Amino acid sequence: MKKSRIVLGAAGLCAMAGASQAGGDYNGGELCPLSEGPDVTLCQVYGMQQYSRDNVNDISGLSVGTTSWNVGTERLIWQNSPDPDHPFITFNVYRVMDQQVDQIAQGWVKHGFFALSSSQCFEAAVGPCQPTDGNWLGVGCTDTYSPGLNASKSGLAPRYEINPWSGEWSYTGSVFQTGGAPTSGVARHMQIKDVDLDPALNPGAKYYFEASYIAKDDVCIYNSAAWKPVTPVWNGNGWNFSQSSQGTVPTQNYFLFDARPDSMITEIAEELPVVEFESPDGRALISAHVQEAGPGLWRYSYSVKNVDMDRQIDEFRVPLPASALLNNERFHAVFHHNEPIAYMGGPSISNDDWTMARVGDELVWSTPDNPIRWGTMYSFGFVTDVAPEEGDVTLGMFKNNGPDSLSGVSMVPGLPCLGDVTGDGQVDLADLNLVLANFGEGAEPPVGGGDPIPPAGDANGDEVVDLADLNIVLGNFGGSC
Repeated sequence: MKKSRIVLGAAGLCAMAGASQAGGDYNGGELCPLSEGPDVTLCQVYGMQQYSRDNVNDISGLSVGTTSWNVGTERLIWQNSPDPDHPFITFNVYRVMDQQVDQIAQGWVKHGFFALSSSQCFEAAVGPCQPTDGNWLGVGCTDTYSPGLNASKSGLAPRYEINPWSGEWSYTGSVFQTGGAPTSGVARHMQIKDVDLDPALNPGAKYYFEASYIAKDDVCIYNSAAWKPVTPVWNGNGWNFSQSSQGTVPTQNYFLFDARPDSMITEIAEELPVVEFESPDGRALISAHVQEAGPGLWRYSYSVKNVDMDRQIDEFRVPLPASALLNNERFHAVFHHNEPIAYMGGPSISNDDWTMARVGDELVWSTPDNPIRWGTMYSFGFVTDVAPEEGDVTLGMFKNNGPDSLSGVSMVPGLPCLGDVTGDGQVDLADLNLVLANFGEGAEPPVGGGDPIPPAGDANGDEVVDLADLNIVLGNFGGSC
């Protein structure tokens, strides 16, 4: 088992040598301050709109526009597909509601072809565009793929064909060669379900769309994505999306970095720091967020993003004392569509939910056939009566050509503090008063459904405040945790 480091700040994530680039419209410099070599970012993401509709299943097919920009010091290889040396563009949509972050849509991969030598974005530290013949994205140059071009199904193919870490892809065996992949209706488009956008079902939700690049000679992956907020509006036969103009500069990083304030972001990889072109595989990110859910209760929310880890993820383990209360368990996975296998020559995959089990002092989610593949994020959560502290979380690897698991420091439930029903670290008069005030109370169902919420003063987690709880508080009176 190998461990990660905690990402305390954005800078320094990519282990490359070179000169810092900052200022102006290039906010991705905070994530990739060292960019000696080709470095692709997106200086425009725009125009998210509906291009297809499945009224039977209430699904819309979407696309977005993207403008790539080489902010590095060398030109970026951009051969014409189906030459394997071309970049790939992916698209995702996220929802944030009640501090829960979920990916709710993903599209097939756009295969790049011919790089223009445009100058739609400029930063003095990057310099003016150095034009090329179209087989490279020149230093300082931009290239735009409109929403309609990114929606063209002839240029879209599944993620399983691509190794995100090496950037390898082969025309042989691809859907471009063999055909047969669905093209009608919403197939291949970024598919989003009405139930995930309906304001009546998602009160207070906020939405964001993200585009990202995979390019085999890109020296820093963390500025290879960009995102913007968007507001969905039902039009009677699908969705319109209110958003900023094409020229409004997006945030140039993965949305997970900014999705939720007061989160701990952990980078997990087989080798840290990850060295582009040299490490055995890419990396995943874990965002951990903890908030109070009532007296002596905490809600733990985790979002696990496979950025460019080819081995994929089939298990997520969080420490949880066997004696701790467990309530409101949660799992969310984005629906992947029309992709029958995990990787070329690999096993079949499903959209089935992961199973959850308590194994000793751990909470374990796992799947046999729905791994977190690259460019994809799944979410996990629960409520417990144990306060947070720093500790290891663990990812299990789907492919077996390396360590079985990788771990990193995150926010996790600590050791239980028996009798501390107020959660202030002390067993005192406040705890005794809380038990007495709620004596005889039982769990109540939450508004909107879900698991019962235990009453305040429930010291032993049996969802009722009774003599057993009073004895726990009295037995530990005067103690501290």
